Amino acid sequence: MAKSSYEIGLIPGEGTGPELVEKGIKILKEAASAEGTNFSFTTYETSSTFYQRTGVVCPPEEYDGLRQSDTIYTGPIGLPCVAYPGGTELNVDIMLWIGFDLYANIRPIKLLPGVQTVLKDKSSGDIN
Repeated sequence: MAKSSYEIGLIPGEGTGPELVEKGIKILKEAASAEGTNFSFTTYETSSTFYQRTGVVCPPEEYDGLRQSDTIYTGPIGLPCVAYPGGTELNVDIMLWIGFDLYANIRPIKLLPGVQTVLKDKSSGDIN
């Protein structure tokens, strides 16, 4: 039996991230309401900006909170001007993948006919 309430760890991101995540939350809440499900959100401050300010990617207490969440919803994170010592661009996703033993970041795509894309040499039958 499916749960009726889910705790979502929220990392709004930076740049356009917070605005995009805000719209996504509205959609999630509508979908949850229609299904009789409840989503609660706890925001965690993990970002390039946070790292730049503190020297820490994700404080242990926030990492623990994310780990206890049913799922994590992240907005776009990363600023090219913020790098780890050694020059690697900060990537919170990698911290989550390694820390939570994830192996893939799969984003389903579907190529639509007539839509200009970097995949212009492909047809709608090539990607789904």
